[in-house]
Amino acid sequence: MSVSIYDISEGVLWTEDGYLYLKLKNEKFELLVDYLNASTVESLKEDIDSLNAFEKIRSSKDSLKIEEYILEEIEGFNDLEDGYSAYIAGAHDKSASIQYNIKNDVLSLIHPNIPTLNKYVLERNELIKLATQMIEIHRLKEVLKFRKY
Repeated sequence: MSVSIYDISEGVLWTEDGYLYLKLKNEKFELLVDYLNASTVESLKEDIDSLNAFEKIRSSKDSLKIEEYILEEIEGFNDLEDGYSAYIAGAHDKSASIQYNIKNDVLSLIHPNIPTLNKYVLERNELIKLATQMIEIHRLKEVLKFRKY
C-alpha cells in the first residue's frame, strides 16, 4: 500500500513559533505521523541514507550477510519483538524508530516507550516517499516564512 501525506493527515498545521506538524487523519497512521512530526530535514535525509544502505544488504536475501551487517555496521539486535528486531533509523526514545525484524523480514515503525501503540509495517519506498514529501513541506515553510497573521 502506498500512502502520501494527504492519506495520513488532515493537513499541515504550525504553531506561533513556526513549528509545523501534520494533523493525524486516522489512528492507524499514528506512529507514521508521530515519526514525521518529530523529524527535521537533516534527520529525514539521514534516515533515507540509512534505509538505502540497509536495503543494499537486505536485497541480497542472504540472512548471514544481513545479520553480520546488523551486528557490525549498526547497533545490533535489541529487545523489541523477542530480540529479532534491529534499529535501522529514526528516534531512539521520544518518537518512533524504524526497526527491521529479521525473523519476518519486515521494516516497521515501533515506539520504544509506548508499547501500547501497534507497530506500523511499511515498505522502504513508502517511507522514503513520505520522508521526501515532509522534506518538501519543511522547505516550503522556509520559503514562505510561515507566520501568524
